[in-house]
Amino acid sequence: MVKKFLDERSVEYEFRNVVRDEDAAREFLALGGRVPPLLVIGDTHVHGFRPAEIERALGMG
Repeated sequence: MVKKFLDERSVEYEFRNVVRDEDAAREFLALGGRVPPLLVIGDTHVHGFRPAEIERALGMG
């Protein structure tokens, strides 16, 4: 859902798989992640698929 949401808005992003990438998993946990997705947008962390929060963090809403 998040990838489609960002793609529809032409937002560039880096996808990191916390299941297959140990470094990504460590960073995810260090940022307070419990269940993906966790979006890091500048200094803002959005936990879960929250369209309004994502748009706000991106300066779209």
